[in-house]
Amino acid sequence: MTPRFSLDGEPKRRFQVVLLGGARVGKTAIISQFLYDKELQSYKPTVEELHRGEFEIEGETLILDLLDTSGTHQFPAMRELAIKQSDAVVLVYAINDTESWEMLKMLKDEIVNQYLYYESGSFANIYY
Repeated sequence: MTPRFSLDGEPKRRFQVVLLGGARVGKTAIISQFLYDKELQSYKPTVEELHRGEFEIEGETLILDLLDTSGTHQFPAMRELAIKQSDAVVLVYAINDTESWEMLKMLKDEIVNQYLYYESGSFANIYY
């Protein structure tokens, strides 16, 4: 973890996390609940959107950039760049959508082929 500095000279730690998964699996809903404590009432397709949260942990400011990505294969170059620039990748699928599970397996293979190290884990989400 590399400390980054703000304009006032205070050290900050910044992490970029990208959420990947199929369309309508709840990536935006997870971000909305985590950062804003809000439940989404309707679905709006996402192309790519950056959300930022600042947290105070043990006297240090942690900045968490969450990149909400498209759930389609229309933007493979954007997805590849997002993966390369991120500190972590969260793979999201809907337990009521088998296609989203298949896409998650494809995304995992893509990430493993690009990078040597990964932590195994997944996050299931039901979003209606």
